[in-house]
Amino acid sequence: NTVVKLNRAGIDRYVAIKKNKPQVGDIIILKSVSRTGGGHTAIVTEVIDDTTVKTIEGNTNYSGSRSGQGVYELTRKLSVGRVTSGFIFIGYIRRKFTEQEEKNLRWDEQLKTFVL
Repeated sequence: NTVVKLNRAGIDRYVAIKKNKPQVGDIIILKSVSRTGGGHTAIVTEVIDDTTVKTIEGNTNYSGSRSGQGVYELTRKLSVGRVTSGFIFIGYIRRKFTEQEEKNLRWDEQLKTFVL
């Protein structure tokens, strides 16, 4: 899995999350239903509710498929195991913060996200 590969590469700052509580900055992991091992990722830019998010995605199109023409902002309705645009939603990868980083986190109203 992706988190194990990141940890093996010495990047132990991410954790896999399989529940539907997305946060801005989470990386969405999607697996293709038509290809073995194929998949897609997206970055959460806005949380609408527990299962609906706005994303920024590369190699996609307005319908959210993997046959992409560019980078698009999309709205995705996600729940574990649900098929959307030819993908099965697997979960999220979220960055882990150190204690010091958590103390320094602050909300940026203009960016609508937390920054260090």
